[in-house]
Amino acid sequence: MARRCGVAPTDEQIDAAVAAQNRGAEQVRRPRPGALDLLDQLRGEGWRLGLISDCSSELCEAWPTTPYAPRLDAVVFSWEEGHRKPDPRLYATAAERLGVPASKCWFVGDGGSREHGGARRAGMRPVLVTNAAYPEADGLRSDPDPYRPAAVVNDLLELPNLIELPNLLE
Repeated sequence: MARRCGVAPTDEQIDAAVAAQNRGAEQVRRPRPGALDLLDQLRGEGWRLGLISDCSSELCEAWPTTPYAPRLDAVVFSWEEGHRKPDPRLYATAAERLGVPASKCWFVGDGGSREHGGARRAGMRPVLVTNAAYPEADGLRSDPDPYRPAAVVNDLLELPNLIELPNLLE
């Protein structure tokens, strides 16, 4: 990429840039307090869990070593699929890998990448997590979604209360 931009970095500079990128990506992947317990709880209650992530190669490479990997039944990475949210193919792929029709899927996200509108168009039930308790998360969102779903929680840990309401979005 540097060479395409007209710069000729040394091998050492490239290695340092890759290491810095990986360190930054690792910080973003740190689980919030209670998140892993929530995933375990939901799986224990019989939910199949998936992930759709607009990501770069470092997440795909590091995925098996993350604490999330053993807790999720299906993952769909934009880097591998060649599309970004809100592309309907990502949602269809996630539902297919979960073995569940899209209409039975809850899509939970912070609203970046116009993801909720994409989930709704795919037939999923979108849930916005505002992350009100985590103002630093605002800087991580790109391409905010103008569509605001009816289902909203301020913190991911509130999700079990919401998904117990089967007629919420019907």
